[in-house]
Amino acid sequence: MTFSPYQHLLASLYRFGHDSAIMAATISKAITKVREDGLKRFIRNTPAYTHTELSRLVKSIQYIRWQRSGSHSVSVENINAEFNINDRADFHAVTYFKENERELARDLLTEVTPGDVVWDVGANIGIYTCLLKQLPTVEPIAFEPFPENKRRLKQNLRLNGIDATIVDAALSDRNTTVEFGLASNQNGNLGGSKILRTDEGNMVTVPARTGDSLEIPQPSVVKIDVEGAEQDVINGMKKTLRTSNCRIIYCEIHHSDSGSSIFEYGSTPSHLKQTLQDFDFTVTTLEKRNNQTQIKATK
Repeated sequence: MTFSPYQHLLASLYRFGHDSAIMAATISKAITKVREDGLKRFIRNTPAYTHTELSRLVKSIQYIRWQRSGSHSVSVENINAEFNINDRADFHAVTYFKENERELARDLLTEVTPGDVVWDVGANIGIYTCLLKQLPTVEPIAFEPFPENKRRLKQNLRLNGIDATIVDAALSDRNTTVEFGLASNQNGNLGGSKILRTDEGNMVTVPARTGDSLEIPQPSVVKIDVEGAEQDVINGMKKTLRTSNCRIIYCEIHHSDSGSSIFEYGSTPSHLKQTLQDFDFTVTTLEKRNNQTQIKATK
């Protein structure tokens, strides 16, 4: 089999992930090739199956840069917050937000008004909470039961010189305890922490509470990202949803055929939307991807 110069170069790029000694020479070759042939030709001559490896290379370089700086800034609608990049879990949380949730965040940040209380359900490392806290008189309340996520969330609040209420309970449809943890297929993605139905990962027992039972400021806006348990969260706050004060719900519906999914929790995307409509919300789709749909429900 004959390999083109591009394929030899890309083979070296792939090896970069395994052999740091050739990093400088490989990157130098890549820069030279792009300068000689142009970026479009370089990409055109790159076999499709190597695009993934190029993407991994770019992500690896990006991770090294961010980790060396110690933190990375996220900006949405001229609202800025800084986030620790201590390891790949932090890196994944920030890059996932920037690649998949920026439009939802932009919509949310333009909808909130002074005096709003925003429930950030499934706060993870606190990206939404930290951004919202930059707005005057807006009060975010972060819900994050997974201890490791909560620790990182607190670190990011300190990094930004802000404070916020953190509820270390999972929102659900009943007051109980649940096994909560990182599913075994998440490979360090702390955003994938969830209520576990089987012994499938590193589990901790955490309290579960209905939103209606909590003695905290009631929400004007709710953002829900709970890895499939969306319906349980909604079912546990029906009294709250009936109030005129609760006017907007943002929800990421997980509907993967495998892994975290609303089906795993006994519901469907259409049933969840109908539940919100029953409480006089109008439901629109913000973005739909292979395994998730981001919706916005307004009164």
